[in-house]
Amino acid sequence: MTFKKATRILLAPIIIMLIILTAVVLYKQVFHNVKKADLNLLDTETYNAVFISMYDSPSLDPALYDTYYGGHGVRTFYKVPDINTISEYLTHIRSSQNEISHIFLGLSPEKTNCSALSTLFKEYSDYIFYVTLPTKSEAYWKSISARKYKNELASYKKFFDELQLEPNSKFFFPTASEWIVKNTDFFQDKTNLNTAGETRIFTNQHSNMFFQLDNCTSSLCLDQLSKLTESIRNPEHKYNLSEFSIVFFGDSIIGNYTDSTGISKVTNLLSGAKTYNLAKGGTLAMSDPDSGNGLAAFIKAFTEKNGNFFEAIEDSHIYEGYKEFSENYKDNQELIFVLNYGANDYMSGVKCFSEGLDTSGTTGAFRYGITKLKEAYPNARIIITTPCYMDCFTQGNDPHGEDNITLDGYRKAIKDVITEMDVEEFDALNSLGIDSSNWYYYMYRDQVHLNEDGRFVYAKQLIKKIAETE
Repeated sequence: MTFKKATRILLAPIIIMLIILTAVVLYKQVFHNVKKADLNLLDTETYNAVFISMYDSPSLDPALYDTYYGGHGVRTFYKVPDINTISEYLTHIRSSQNEISHIFLGLSPEKTNCSALSTLFKEYSDYIFYVTLPTKSEAYWKSISARKYKNELASYKKFFDELQLEPNSKFFFPTASEWIVKNTDFFQDKTNLNTAGETRIFTNQHSNMFFQLDNCTSSLCLDQLSKLTESIRNPEHKYNLSEFSIVFFGDSIIGNYTDSTGISKVTNLLSGAKTYNLAKGGTLAMSDPDSGNGLAAFIKAFTEKNGNFFEAIEDSHIYEGYKEFSENYKDNQELIFVLNYGANDYMSGVKCFSEGLDTSGTTGAFRYGITKLKEAYPNARIIITTPCYMDCFTQGNDPHGEDNITLDGYRKAIKDVITEMDVEEFDALNSLGIDSSNWYYYMYRDQVHLNEDGRFVYAKQLIKKIAETE
């Protein structure tokens, strides 16, 4: 071996070590500079709220604070490693002399000393702390090793066991919300939410106090997370409906929600089915097919390929859905129509019963729509979804209209038409599992409309019904 070759062999490990040390120094310097910029911002800016996080929240817009609380919010960019660093930030916030209302914290359980956190809340008792735990994607929970998975759940258990809720703190746990975790439109990678995901979580927890922990619910959080993540890592079955095209007609339960949390989009995300949302909020089954704005009118226009009808509707998603279907659907594809009407017929008190194809009543309008669809698409499946639970009007038991019919009366009338016309039923009342004991988890406070959790359950059960029915 030559002297030069021996020297190179001896020097190689030293050179590699120097490269690693240089990288570490540069890495620390970058983060030092980010932290320094944060502290300078806290010392010099005027603000009423601050966003500080242990995990990445690159898309969260502090202007959301202005929308919900008034005033001006700022966000920091350093991924703080511990409670001591948060304390350091709070010292600068206090010395800024700004009038502070809220501190928004993103805490990672494995980095959080709950005792130190409680002490911090007490020290800054004039601030309100909103604490959000991280949300990771379905892909993340699938990909991690069994060891890492066990350690992650252990860190949450330790966190919840030691957590002390103080009067000036509110904790939010979107971590175990299936409708977020499984929504690929909400993540920029396996562990980080994108703008849409962060915005949705913030707006929900601050307008409706969704995901909020209290002394009762905190004990359930680990169980919820464990069940969700275990089902992700060891799925029983995933339905593949990619060969299906599904057209949704209906009222606001489907029509009011057109983003990735809407029933139509969730059905697509979970099953691969091609979905088209032609539902419109406020519509009834009962309608004039020539001049109305409900089931009869929509299906008449659809089967007669009257694009002008849909283009004239203000809700742009309806024309987009019609146009996409017209361009993409081929006659040999599996086709399903889902009709979700009836709740507005009940709440409006319109005539429930009408003979034959007389659309002046709910039952006749359903017969009319089903007949038109069968004539135009004889091989398609038609699924009528009977109205789900509502908590208002004494759980739908208040009689409405000239005939004094309850919501269940409308349900039964629609079920009779389903049997008569030999089409399928999706029994939303019994399939979703929503009732007087739990509706507030799945519905908005108007006691009628399904929230994100409710819509997710609806889509999952509808997919199951479609897949398991011959």
